[in-house]
Amino acid sequence: MIKIYTNKSHIFFKLLVCFLFLSVSEIKSQNYAINFNGIDDYISFGNDSNLRLEAFSVECWFKISGPGKPVATGTGGIYAIPLLTKGRGESDGDNRDMNYFLGIDSVTNLLVVDFEEGTTMLHPGLNHPTYGTTVLMQNVWYHTAITFDSNQMSLYLNGQREFTIAYGVNSQAQSIQRAGVATGITSYGLPGGFFNGTIDEVRVWNYARSIHEIQSHINIGISSPLPGLVGCWGFNEASGNSVVDSSGNNITGILYGTGFNRTTGAPFNMSINYVPDFPNVIEPLNGDTCVAVNNTQLVVHTNDIGNDTITVKYYGRPAFNSPPRFTIIPIPDTQHYTAEIKGGTLEGLKVQTNWIVANTASKNICFATQLGDCTENGQNGGDDVEWRRADTAFSYLENPLTTGLPDGVPYSIGVGNHDQTGIGNPNGNTTFYNQFFGFARFGSRSYYGGYYGTNYDNHFSLFTASGYEFIEVNLEYDPAANPLVLNWADSILKAYPSRRAIVTSHYFLNPDNTFGPQGQATFDHLKNNPNLFLLLCGHRPGEGFRTDTVRL
Repeated sequence: MIKIYTNKSHIFFKLLVCFLFLSVSEIKSQNYAINFNGIDDYISFGNDSNLRLEAFSVECWFKISGPGKPVATGTGGIYAIPLLTKGRGESDGDNRDMNYFLGIDSVTNLLVVDFEEGTTMLHPGLNHPTYGTTVLMQNVWYHTAITFDSNQMSLYLNGQREFTIAYGVNSQAQSIQRAGVATGITSYGLPGGFFNGTIDEVRVWNYARSIHEIQSHINIGISSPLPGLVGCWGFNEASGNSVVDSSGNNITGILYGTGFNRTTGAPFNMSINYVPDFPNVIEPLNGDTCVAVNNTQLVVHTNDIGNDTITVKYYGRPAFNSPPRFTIIPIPDTQHYTAEIKGGTLEGLKVQTNWIVANTASKNICFATQLGDCTENGQNGGDDVEWRRADTAFSYLENPLTTGLPDGVPYSIGVGNHDQTGIGNPNGNTTFYNQFFGFARFGSRSYYGGYYGTNYDNHFSLFTASGYEFIEVNLEYDPAANPLVLNWADSILKAYPSRRAIVTSHYFLNPDNTFGPQGQATFDHLKNNPNLFLLLCGHRPGEGFRTDTVRL
């Protein structure tokens, strides 16, 4: 009896070990996600310094189950259901501004992103909302990602780009608001807005990932540190109210709410149309000139991971004899000369305009454009002394005898923020500008084109040089970039399609050559005009340029 009992115990023990082994294996291979009730469920990661990011990529899988609750991201922002956030609407102009917000618009069911400008920017706390293009459905798994650096934001859905837009500003990387999932959390820990559905594989990186990098990890769970990965939560815990970070930074998330539960995780079966490698031009090099046609091969290498057909286009033009050289003179901010401050004097401005006159013939100067901030104080309390000084200096350009031209050197004066009263207000008073440099001065000149609205603040000029015909559109300083003015400018460029187009305004570029708000809006609105080839601006200190290629 003892022998039989012992034998039965031995068999029972072996079966028990086998059972436990299978259970542990099942737990390790289980792919969990978290389902949020859309009422009060959310995850908070606190205000961990690793998640305060100037450049970033944020991504996750998600599946919508119901409407959820939207929340606002601040004045001029969005009203959306949160997915992944570091903050929401709380303050403007300090470290309680939002770092980033990825969510779903509650009306259109489009993905939407927003961020607020950092305190060192021109407009601290300014929101920059942008919407995706695909209407999201319930009970469908999606993968989404946003990438951002100071130059541009991109939104991806299922590995394909929804949009890329350049901002030229930094986000509030010093935000003390808390990072969260399925809600937006203020600096003092108050959640707002709730997502109803399932979220999985939340990842935060400290740089803007390329589309190749995003596509390469969509269908892969990450369970160990990778370069640039500052937070990674697979949500594969079987129970409890905490989620473990596998990035190596140990940022543990805490689950709050009354209805969250673990459920089956992301399927990792996304069908992805991988983008091809960017062509590697062997010869001739991009931008080469004077390339002989005889015995020259055009060679390029590229590859598509999905084995799709790739079309590679070469762009070139035949060589031609250049026409005589000509010169266009940009005249940056003259405010210190006309106000005679900070070492500037009227004589200093007169030297510049006299130089233009003296060199008109030798350098074939065909046009001069003043880039705004003609004066320092605009209406100056009713004292027009600065405008009278400007009138004296620029009158030299109009003399037919000294310039040898019937109307003098064609030129234009822009309206900068200091030419407006109050300063920087595009709806402010520009009476002196229009009195001294408005229609009364330019309307009878051969190069006069026209103006927008009821004053000369936005106008255009027509001129020729070495057989080429040009149009210059001069836009008033306006960071909000009045869409009606941009529509007018667009109509002018389209009305003169054979003229090479220049658009001038006071502030287009930042010192790092990224677009400012008006520059970006102007570029985006007018870039579909094939005759537009040059933007000119002043305002910010230093010199710089950028080149953008638009394929129409």
